[in-house]
Amino acid sequence: MKHILQSIAFICLFTFSFISCDKAKDTLSQPSPKFSSTVDYTGKTVTFKHLNPESGTEKRQWYFGDGKTEFSTGDSIMHTYDSAFAYVVTLRTVKNGTGVSGTADMIIKERLLKINTSFGEMIVFLYNETPFHRNNYLKLTSQQYLNGTTFHRLVNNFVIQGGDPNSKDLDSTNDGTGGPSYTIPAEIMPSLKHDFGAVGAARLGDAQNPSKASNGSQFYIVVNTSGTANLNNEYTVFGKTLKGTDVALNIVKQPKNVAGRPYSNIPMTVTSLDLTRAEIIAQYGYRVTK
Repeated sequence: MKHILQSIAFICLFTFSFISCDKAKDTLSQPSPKFSSTVDYTGKTVTFKHLNPESGTEKRQWYFGDGKTEFSTGDSIMHTYDSAFAYVVTLRTVKNGTGVSGTADMIIKERLLKINTSFGEMIVFLYNETPFHRNNYLKLTSQQYLNGTTFHRLVNNFVIQGGDPNSKDLDSTNDGTGGPSYTIPAEIMPSLKHDFGAVGAARLGDAQNPSKASNGSQFYIVVNTSGTANLNNEYTVFGKTLKGTDVALNIVKQPKNVAGRPYSNIPMTVTSLDLTRAEIIAQYGYRVTK
């Protein structure tokens, strides 16, 4: 019997926040294999779920579009991509030596942070080289944990610091001492410097914290236009301000006491922004390299 291979293409655009799929016009007499996909917001891991009604022992071959392929017999399979890019994913159902394939164009986007204040908006790119910190701040953002926290410490020609949940209460004396009930392992990368606009993680001093682990939510933004080289290799830099360094410079100028606590609260609202690498270049002139 002559075996026939038939295929159908449909396009799915994926971001870390939602998925939409539109099936192309189906002119086939036999159903093509179908699959749904969900993306883990904390990284680039995609869960593909087979939707065809074949037996659970049916062998399925997945081509993930990044040069890797894998067989599965269950209804779902997970795959982690090394970087955000456009991938063509193909599912082939193998049955008696023949098969039917379906394809989907998948675009994974980088997830950025948008920090809104009364002084304006700052857009922060989270480095892929520091995945523990990137994933942590994406998680906090999804939980709205940082919303309502303030920039509680302003130091001229140095940094503005925020993200402490204690800054939400009426007691200003405890600002800078709070955070979630965990720390983040240090991810100090010599290539990631404390340049102007760098975003770093606050932490306890070396005597109390020899491993240089980061506070779970407090971060700072470098406002010295010459950078703060003395912090290099001491604190984890996990992001870069792509837009809004002028906002940070305005914030640091606000009236404050000798400890750097502003007399008027400067609360923030933090949300996420999903962009392709091409969009990041077009909008902010920044090229993602990792």
